[in-house]
Amino acid sequence: MQVHKRRPISHKDFDIAGLADIRKHLIQLYMNGMQSNTGNASTSDTGFTKIKDHVSGQHKNLLSLRQQHELLDQEIQDRITNLNKIRLTQIALEGDMQTCSIRIKKKEEEMLNMDVDSLSNALKEVEIINTAIEKEKPEQCKILQTYEDAMKDIG
Repeated sequence: MQVHKRRPISHKDFDIAGLADIRKHLIQLYMNGMQSNTGNASTSDTGFTKIKDHVSGQHKNLLSLRQQHELLDQEIQDRITNLNKIRLTQIALEGDMQTCSIRIKKKEEEMLNMDVDSLSNALKEVEIINTAIEKEKPEQCKILQTYEDAMKDIG
């Protein structure tokens, strides 16, 4: 009779969802072995109990690992959500900064235009005043000359 060596079953060979199937399969294999070895019942019972306890322990460990994995997944999702919120806030703030920058530039242009307009208006007023002074200057000179002449006549 040829005996095949099997490699040990690793947790990598099965997913957690299939753990119950593995347990059932191991129990079935053991039960099949027990039926063929009925003469050695007490040893088989303790072996079965050991296998059953080992499988139950492995099942609990895998369930614990699964729960830890789910908690880590949830924590990662929460962090991703938080980072996405932060990124959206950052994008919104960048947009607000650009909008404010554009508004500031427009206000500066308006103020510059107002300064240019007010300066040109002031220059126009100065020109009007200078023109009025130039027009009135000969008249004022005549009036002053007439006054001086009148004062000479009196004096």
